[in-house]
Amino acid sequence: MSRHIYFNNRDEFFRISLDQIMFFEADRNYTLLHLANGQRLAFAMSLQRMHDYLVGSLGDDSRMFVRVGKSNIINLTYVFNIDLARRVLRLSAPASPKIHSLKVSHDALRKLRVMFVSDK
Repeated sequence: MSRHIYFNNRDEFFRISLDQIMFFEADRNYTLLHLANGQRLAFAMSLQRMHDYLVGSLGDDSRMFVRVGKSNIINLTYVFNIDLARRVLRLSAPASPKIHSLKVSHDALRKLRVMFVSDK
């Protein structure tokens, strides 16, 4: 059964399946949510508040989301490529030709790579 996260603001309510969330992106005091279907939603909260909300709302399921650098929280399921030389993280959804390229610090990419390599 698919887990969901809920967002509520003054005018709208969202029920979003966790497996549809590709990544979150900081935009000043807003957080942009990028979904696997290409849709993008904006929420009036900082990326740190979003991270805290994910941890508080999802418990153990929040481990699928990792903060990489100051600007992004990614869903580990969608990691396609870690390019240390170019400092780029590429995310891709199955059955989608679109690849999201995120500029990420070298240190954050190294830590992410170690996470994947040490899992094996």
